[in-house]
Amino acid sequence: MAVADIQNISFQQKPTPSEEGDENSPEQVSGNLPEQVSGNLPEQVPRNRYNNKNRRPQREINIEDPQSCQTLFGRNRKIAVREICDRPPIRCEIPIEIVEDRFRKAWDSAPPPVPDLPGNNENRSPILEQVFSITEVSKKLARAENTSSGSDRLTYYHWRSIQQGAKFLTSAFNTCIHFQKIPPTWKKTTTILIPKTKDQLDNPSNWRPIALSNTIYKIFTKVLAGRLQDWFAKYGALSPCQKGFTPFDGVLEHNFVLQTRLESARSHKKDLCVAWLDVTNAFGALPHQLIYKALAAAGTGDQFVNVIQNMYTQCTTAILSNNSAANSIPINSGVKQGCPISGLLFNLSVDHILRRIQGTSNCHRILAFADDLCLLGDSADELQDMLVVVHQEMVSIGLHLNPNKSFSMHFYGSTPVNVPPSTFRLGSSCSPHSCHLGKKSMQ
Repeated sequence: MAVADIQNISFQQKPTPSEEGDENSPEQVSGNLPEQVSGNLPEQVPRNRYNNKNRRPQREINIEDPQSCQTLFGRNRKIAVREICDRPPIRCEIPIEIVEDRFRKAWDSAPPPVPDLPGNNENRSPILEQVFSITEVSKKLARAENTSSGSDRLTYYHWRSIQQGAKFLTSAFNTCIHFQKIPPTWKKTTTILIPKTKDQLDNPSNWRPIALSNTIYKIFTKVLAGRLQDWFAKYGALSPCQKGFTPFDGVLEHNFVLQTRLESARSHKKDLCVAWLDVTNAFGALPHQLIYKALAAAGTGDQFVNVIQNMYTQCTTAILSNNSAANSIPINSGVKQGCPISGLLFNLSVDHILRRIQGTSNCHRILAFADDLCLLGDSADELQDMLVVVHQEMVSIGLHLNPNKSFSMHFYGSTPVNVPPSTFRLGSSCSPHSCHLGKKSMQ
């Protein structure tokens, strides 16, 4: 199937149930992709993509040389951090049977029913009101870093090396949007495990699953994520308290807010109570129905909701551990870590909790960076009330707070400035002590 053929079918009418298996469907397009591009791809990615004789060779980076590190940091922050901090990767050596059992219980379990979410009263334009443009796709393709490929072994470099590759991808993506579904091969991933900490390497819960998808799927979701991000900004669909997966320096802003509140409490001789909350397996336990309801309630449009719902229908993954691959595991809950759109879908799914806590207050009552939450109250009673609300809201959507990884601090601004012993509860559990200026904040 040529590029022109895909362009021609992109604007056909939506198929009826009797047209299942149409030769122009995403399944057929996907099946022909390897044959279409294989003749135009280099066998392997060259080490130097810019093989220009007139180009001055870049100086080799020496991480022991401060000036060299500064030069690299100015050129590319991500690469600089990677060069300085990365060490040989730690591979998971836990027996594959144990790993498979742990993640099968997490992903292949029936999620609880989720409540209806409050809708918006605005007249918002659907996200997919306009088809994808070649410029839109080419920008995402150009900015994609060469990470691990999926089962088709095609990298971003391969797609960039194809003549009119962005045009080809745009036609394929618009076909998927037209039929409101993606090819089944895009739903199959391989999951690798990255350690959260360097200790407890024999504990399956200490390993973070990262899904390796085909690059064509990741380019598709990059474009979808770009549309969703722009839509959030246009309509203010996300709470401004949420800074995770946004184009802003959210960590710096949140730290500034917290420091300002501490200084204000000290100067005005008032209390400040803070709780840092950890959500257990937040990305892996998020119910799919919650994602669909959140998208619908926000007004993203039926077409966008249907595409996302199809992306998560009949998804499977095979986990790699101890040099072995597990059997395919159905993904019936959670978002795929490593998927470009997953973070935004998670943010929208918990947005109603942030808005309920913040309310109409002029002062920050909650700070969020994806699943990391920070509550701020002017008194112990106020903070405890917020903890009760967050706990109840999380349970209602199938998520749970982890008391063992949640901390709180009660700062008393009156003279003498101190941190009085206060007890805060998450459900039936007390959150652990945290320290401020070397003093325990709770008993």
